Amino acid sequence: MSGDYIVIQPTSRWLYKCWDDAKMAQLIEGLATSRLPVVLTAAPDKKELEMVDHIISLCRAVKPVSLAGQLSPPQLAAVIEGAHRLFIGVDSAPMHMAAALDTPCVALFGPTKLQRWRPWSEKSTVLWAGDYAELPDPDTIDTQTRQRYLSAIPLEPVLTAARGYLSAPDPLTVRDLAP
Repeated sequence: MSGDYIVIQPTSRWLYKCWDDAKMAQLIEGLATSRLPVVLTAAPDKKELEMVDHIISLCRAVKPVSLAGQLSPPQLAAVIEGAHRLFIGVDSAPMHMAAALDTPCVALFGPTKLQRWRPWSEKSTVLWAGDYAELPDPDTIDTQTRQRYLSAIPLEPVLTAARGYLSAPDPLTVRDLAP
């Protein structure tokens, strides 16, 4: 799988690292103007699969493709690497894969040690919930909380960052034109 699609990893094994399902659905619909299919990924965990199903159910105008729970880690890496236009995700292993694979990345972060766990890639934009609301100290987080701290991040900055990557020249086309 390679080329013209967007990968979104909306889930994490910890709910406090997830954005609102409704905002994720609005993001998917907002990206429809790019005319690129959206591929959703997630671990084969029951809660993550339910979250992806809920997000898809909230999409009205556009239905994303779900590969949630269907990919081995090497297959997931190949899908992320093949999405040479954009990866959008929460603080999770797939987000780190995107950064390592140099896939343009919009990463949503909450109460984690941002400087340590942010994507280490020049092709990444980090949106931190702490810029929009007060967050608890990362060392005090109850990983079993149902609180979604990323909900403080509004839709518009995520959509703007994503559109910025999508409006850039296709990196494969630019590379192909080089002497």
